[in-house]
Amino acid sequence: MGVEAMEYVCRLIEISKRKKEYLSEILLLTTKQVSALEEAELDVLQSLLADKQKKIDEINRGDEDFGMCFTGLKRVLGIKNLDDPKVVQIEGIGELKKLTSQIMGLLGEIGEKEKQNIAKSQGLLKEFGSGVKKINEGRKASIAYSPDISNDSQAYYIDKRK
Repeated sequence: MGVEAMEYVCRLIEISKRKKEYLSEILLLTTKQVSALEEAELDVLQSLLADKQKKIDEINRGDEDFGMCFTGLKRVLGIKNLDDPKVVQIEGIGELKKLTSQIMGLLGEIGEKEKQNIAKSQGLLKEFGSGVKKINEGRKASIAYSPDISNDSQAYYIDKRK
């Protein structure tokens, strides 16, 4: 195959390796979220989510580059996907397929951890909600059983007629 096709494959491998690294970091951050949720450490959780968003933004940029390179490779080779017999002959395609498989595995792991985190965050939200409800009920009871400060003074009617 041509030099241009090899350049595309090398670029696709490079982008995929970077994506795999970012996804590994996201998996680590997602795992850290578990303990932050269990300990109700909202500041830590917020920081972890911000870090994850930065990684996701980098992945999105890489995905755009990947799409452009993959489109270029398909155009150069006249193929529709990587299963085409023309592609098997290109050096690096096996590595690219392996990286893609590893990326899919990481995405599956992240998805499972995210499901667990969503369940834990919903439990935490309910816990906070019931806490707020108790505070509001206590406030209402306090108001009902304590004298109102604004009504502390009594009104006197003074008749000025003599």
